[in-house]
Amino acid sequence: MALRILTLAALVQCSAGHDPTDTAENLNSTIAAESSCPNQNVGKFKVNYDQSKCMDIALDGRSGPFNGARVQVWDCTGGRNQDFIWCSNGHIVSAMNKNMCLDVPGGNPYVSSNMEMWECNGSGGQIWGYNSVKMAIYNAKTGLQNSKGMCLDTASGSTARGTSVVNYYAHGSCTAWYAGNSLHPGAGNSSATDEADIVLV
Repeated sequence: MALRILTLAALVQCSAGHDPTDTAENLNSTIAAESSCPNQNVGKFKVNYDQSKCMDIALDGRSGPFNGARVQVWDCTGGRNQDFIWCSNGHIVSAMNKNMCLDVPGGNPYVSSNMEMWECNGSGGQIWGYNSVKMAIYNAKTGLQNSKGMCLDTASGSTARGTSVVNYYAHGSCTAWYAGNSLHPGAGNSSATDEADIVLV
C-alpha cells in the first residue's frame, strides 16, 4: 500500500513537470524564494539619467529567464522580463521566476563581467546592496566604497538598446539606477545594507 502511495505521488509530480528525485529540494527552494521575495515588491531598475531605459533580461524567444540569459539595457516596455524583486536575503530575482538571480558569471564578484541570470545558489556573485546617495547597485561581498568595490554599470556608459549590464570597478563612477520605492533596499523589502542610511527590517 505504501509503495502505491509513493508511486502515485511520483506520478503526480511528473505530470506536473517535476522530477521526482529532487521534489523536496525544489519545494524547499520555492518556499524560501516565496518568503524572502514577496510579490508586492516587484519593480523596474531604470537608468536614472534616462528613465526611459530599463534593466532587461534578454529572453531570446523563450518564455522566461534561463541560466546564462544576458542582462542588458533596453527601452522600458512594461514587459515582465524587466520586472525584478530585491529579496530580503540580498538576491535580485526575476519576477517571472524567483529562482533566477542576477548573477556575476563564475560567481567571483571581484571580476569585471557581463551580467547574467542564473539559478539562485547563494554565491557571492548574487548578493547585492544599494547606496542611495550614489544610486549605485553594488556587490555586497565587494562593497562599494573601497579599492576592490564593484557595482552594476552599463558597458562603456551606453544606454543604447542591447548594451550589456556589467559588474564593474566602482573606483570610477557607477551607473545610477533608479530603484523606486518597491525595489529600494531601504524600503523594507531587503536586509541588504544601504551604505547611506542603514535601515533595520
